[in-house]
Amino acid sequence: MKIFIVVAIYKEEIQNSITVKSIVENNILIGSLFNQVELLIYDNSPAPQKLEINLSFPIIYYSDINNGGLSPAYNYAYKLAKSHYDWILFLDQDTELNKEYFIELKNAMEKININNDAVSIIPKMFHDKTNFSPAQVKWGGIHRPINMKYSGVYKNGELMAIGSGMVLKTTFISSIGGFNKLFWLDCLDRWVFLSIYRLGKKCYILPIKLNHQLSILDFSKYMNPKKYLNQIYYEALFMLMYKSLAENIFYLIRIFRRSFYLFYQTKNFGYSKYSLLLILAIIKSKFNSNKLNNFI
Repeated sequence: MKIFIVVAIYKEEIQNSITVKSIVENNILIGSLFNQVELLIYDNSPAPQKLEINLSFPIIYYSDINNGGLSPAYNYAYKLAKSHYDWILFLDQDTELNKEYFIELKNAMEKININNDAVSIIPKMFHDKTNFSPAQVKWGGIHRPINMKYSGVYKNGELMAIGSGMVLKTTFISSIGGFNKLFWLDCLDRWVFLSIYRLGKKCYILPIKLNHQLSILDFSKYMNPKKYLNQIYYEALFMLMYKSLAENIFYLIRIFRRSFYLFYQTKNFGYSKYSLLLILAIIKSKFNSNKLNNFI
């Protein structure tokens, strides 16, 4: 099995990244499990860094000081990997990996070889003790975590998972024409898993639990109003582009309720203000994503 790994980082020293530390700690094992491995560090930080880590397999460093986000990072990784690798593992800078993860990943790849419908492999992700990925996609864009006992090929409908820890077949990425440039940062993972579902493909869920720092689960530590504005804008674009009118009306109700909840939780009116302004913008656009482009 051949695997290409990409870690996207932003304003973090490479050697301090939780993800990179995990790869360094397990690099001998990784090299022994897979026939061919390569690591890309895609750095969206304002200034380039020196690469000061050593692995048993090749490392590529790429600096994007303009902070193009995840979509350019993923497309760059795909460009490098598509001719030589079967799989690409996509990671953010703050996912804690362990040796069991890599062992189970290798086992899953071997099983998927006889299952042409499975094009993605995903672990169970936790923020502290809260399970948030993968999740079933319900009506109105609501996500509900799957049963934690579930592992193997998922066959119970539409699924969504976060991008960090996502493993995709390079042939599948080719079939969708690479990664959507519109969702350059937020909702790119939602677009990927919607594409999997609409093409009738499947995801393989690993019997592994990983820790990941997720900003939307800790507003006091990882979130600010400007970052929140970017998230809800692309969430709104995704909903308008891919969901029904009834689902979008329900989505507006959810945003309205969220505006009160976030003020209660954070005492920061910025979150409520942006939520309410987005509702007005969607109504003014008559639920047309093309007319929402100038919101931010």
